[in-house]
Amino acid sequence: MRTPSGADGKYAAHPAGCAGLGARRRLERPGSYPYLQAVLRSISGYDAFRRYHADGFGVESIVEFVMLNPAFPRSVHYALHKMDEHLCSLELQDKQLRILHGRIARSSGRAKADLACLEREDLLLDGEGRIPAHLLEQCRQLGSAMESAFFRIGEASA
Repeated sequence: MRTPSGADGKYAAHPAGCAGLGARRRLERPGSYPYLQAVLRSISGYDAFRRYHADGFGVESIVEFVMLNPAFPRSVHYALHKMDEHLCSLELQDKQLRILHGRIARSSGRAKADLACLEREDLLLDGEGRIPAHLLEQCRQLGSAMESAFFRIGEASA
């Protein structure tokens, strides 16, 4: 099937209303609407997002939802706050673990503070993705610190 624009049917039927090869390029570019829609689906957030933003489906709203939503369990905000909550509930007897725990808790607090300072406009003006990259690096460092502190490989015995 050919459309008036000359594109085959699979592009003409695209929900974003894109046609032709330009649609394919936009689909593959991070930050584009279809790309972020796929991100929502990959974190099982599409339906939750639609409930929060029933009136619109824009890039800005998706980025804000995934990064800053305090109620969505897969948002960065929710995950950092839950992790911090669980870290605070740990009662450790070993002095070395308490020291490592304190360092991890401070790192977690820094990540939460960075996120708390963000506003929707900050995310929208960050065209190069430096803010998410910075948060991703903080989360990677937190995960690595937790792994080395609490999940030591080779020390378990049967």
